[in-house]
Amino acid sequence: MADIHIRNAREEDVDKIFVMTKELAEHLGEKNTITVTPELLKENQMSYKCVVAEGKVTDGSSSKPLLGFALYVYRFDGWEGKVAILDSMYVVPEHRNKGIGSALYTTVAKDVVASGCSYMEQLVHNWNTSAQEFYKSKGAYDFSETFNVHAFRIPTSKLEEVSNPDIKL
Repeated sequence: MADIHIRNAREEDVDKIFVMTKELAEHLGEKNTITVTPELLKENQMSYKCVVAEGKVTDGSSSKPLLGFALYVYRFDGWEGKVAILDSMYVVPEHRNKGIGSALYTTVAKDVVASGCSYMEQLVHNWNTSAQEFYKSKGAYDFSETFNVHAFRIPTSKLEEVSNPDIKL
């Protein structure tokens, strides 16, 4: 891990973060669901935090390769105050199982604690047992079972209908 450096993402990293986001979506079987663009990521950098794992310079290149990223946001929980959501974490396949994911997670955890959050949550697919085990190894628990909750999402198209009283649902 001595050749890996974890740092805050910079604007010049956005294109590579976008590529890794697409790779993550493909890994999760959701490659056709990506609607974010590099432009949206750049325009909304104040809405999220992102850290990257930077490797050492190779092949005479002047730039260090990005080997992974973790993107997270803060929100306010009406019961517990400020909380964090780890939205996406990804390590390029050829660099997995080298501690990079743990280093990214540790960096995010330090920032979340320093920010005064009550907790951090992350959504994990039912079938993604390796991610579930990773998070459990860090002390996470499956709150969907503990609190008997389901996560609901409403797309903007439906919000437009709800927000317009003249449209019959």
